Amino acid sequence: CPTPDDFTCLYFVQEQSPDGYVKVGITGNPDARLRLIRHGSPRPLQTLGRFAVNGFAERDVHLHLERVGAHGRGSWYRPHPLVFSLIAAYEKAGFAWA
Repeated sequence: CPTPDDFTCLYFVQEQSPDGYVKVGITGNPDARLRLIRHGSPRPLQTLGRFAVNGFAERDVHLHLERVGAHGRGSWYRPHPLVFSLIAAYEKAGFAWA
């Protein structure tokens, strides 16, 4: 059985524009990671979701998004409806990062 230490934070951050790309990543320290992303971004960003997951979740999300053609650049994805469906599914399942 997994323990709380087996979980990490899966985050979704979007550039603040209607067609803004969405970054999907994992980290053990979401506040520090999001500060770094914001500092390095030429555009304002908004956090769409942060979820407690196992280490495989990021890879799975990336694979799903690549299969539907949402891949943009690096770990940034086009704002495909699947991005928002995945966020809603994690929220519904109660995986919110506290």
